[in-house]
Amino acid sequence: MSPKRNLDLDEEVGKVKRAWKSLTLETKLDIVKRKELGEGSSAISHSLNLPQSTVATVLRNASSVKEAAAHASSLQVKLLTKHREPIMDQMEFT
Repeated sequence: MSPKRNLDLDEEVGKVKRAWKSLTLETKLDIVKRKELGEGSSAISHSLNLPQSTVATVLRNASSVKEAAAHASSLQVKLLTKHREPIMDQMEFT
């Protein structure tokens, strides 16, 4: 009987992990505004060197992007977090 192969090593050979690329709020707003002006998703993705799926995801979440931009202190922010009221935190922990 032949020895068992380590499947984890076989799958990892030849594969390179891509680095996670976060978009700034400014870039997301640019995508939304360009779409509102009538530019196509494909043209937006090509001009910004982004996958079409990324542009589609930003457009799907356009309302939350606009809301975050209204409350953001800087458009260079890369991570959007929801603000929780202190009363909610207190209620959940008691």
